[in-house]
Amino acid sequence: MDRQPVESSLIRSIGFDPVSSILEVELVEPRRVYVYYDVPFSVYDELMDAPSKGQYFNEYIRDLYAYEERVDIPMPPSLSPKDAEDAAEDPPEFFRWRQGTLPIMPREP
Repeated sequence: MDRQPVESSLIRSIGFDPVSSILEVELVEPRRVYVYYDVPFSVYDELMDAPSKGQYFNEYIRDLYAYEERVDIPMPPSLSPKDAEDAAEDPPEFFRWRQGTLPIMPREP
């Protein structure tokens, strides 16, 4: 799922899958991603329109929906955000894996 960067001191990015009603919220610090289940589109829409996304999240989403917490994978030190932008056409293996596609490992003979 693609997350969109947002202006917030609490939230780095937000993504929503309307088919599965899954909301992903990436926090600024600590850098974690929370995956919330069975979130109505109207809640996602209100979150994106809220003047304070952090306040809306804390009041109407956090602790009200079933969720999983996962630690986001830190960016390798050798790959800067500028390098990542430059590689958007052909992302490095790190980013393909992070988006859910595991790298193909060669078989041992």
